[in-house]
Amino acid sequence: MDERTGDSAGVSGESVEESAEEGGAAGGAAGGSAGGAAGAAGAAGGGVDALTTQVGARDAGGPQDATGAEEAGDPPEAGGDAPPPPDLPAQRTDRRRRELLDAAERVVRREGPQASMNAIAAEAGISKPILYRHFGDKNGLYEALAERHTTGLLAALRGALALPLERRDLVEAVLGTYLAAIEAQPQIYRFLTHPDPANGLPQGPLAPLLERIAGELALAIREQVDLGADTELLAEAWGHGITGMVLAAGDHWLRERSQPRERMVRALADLLWGRLAAAAPRPRAAR
Repeated sequence: MDERTGDSAGVSGESVEESAEEGGAAGGAAGGSAGGAAGAAGAAGGGVDALTTQVGARDAGGPQDATGAEEAGDPPEAGGDAPPPPDLPAQRTDRRRRELLDAAERVVRREGPQASMNAIAAEAGISKPILYRHFGDKNGLYEALAERHTTGLLAALRGALALPLERRDLVEAVLGTYLAAIEAQPQIYRFLTHPDPANGLPQGPLAPLLERIAGELALAIREQVDLGADTELLAEAWGHGITGMVLAAGDHWLRERSQPRERMVRALADLLWGRLAAAAPRPRAAR
């Protein structure tokens, strides 16, 4: 059932709420600017919380509460710096979106794939139509969450691929980066990869991310491994094949937890190692 059902009855009330939010009413900001999980991408190889690298990014000093903005005519304190210039409309919109995404993440961590738009709106202290106004619809919110987390994961994988390691160690570093990332935020991973059909979210929405990961792996293979005349074709095939294999294996491992992450990394590396071990290295280009 579409979560928008029944929202039309409150259209006039929502227009008042939207005006209050933009004008700085406390009801629009309550709960929306609170918290947000902090995280940063670490070194590759097993301890990376890559899915949280984009979580909790903030302007210095944190977001200004909608009811606490300084009046334009207030003079600066004696000996102090002049007050910062007021936010531009685009800056306010971006800041508000970040706050709403933080609220969505808090709900997803608690509820996993069952997280609903109603729960996210309540966490942010707003109504669903206001949430839709910022993201278009539930798919827009879902895609914004996916973009936030996949950007961090890709950055961590690039960092792992660039490490000056022997080939076998490099393979394990990349595998460990991915498994550590999904292990660090399992509920968010499940929400993005296995959304609840009852919420009307699309299935298989991570296809763009998987294509980007496959591209990064293919590029690394082309640059670092000499596969002869077929290097270009094999690099593309291996990049996509490795991505699909690790996605399926990681999904199963996160669900069953049948072995420690380090052992799972070695098992996958063993499977990949045959032709990779036999291929000659390419000389690294000077940087």
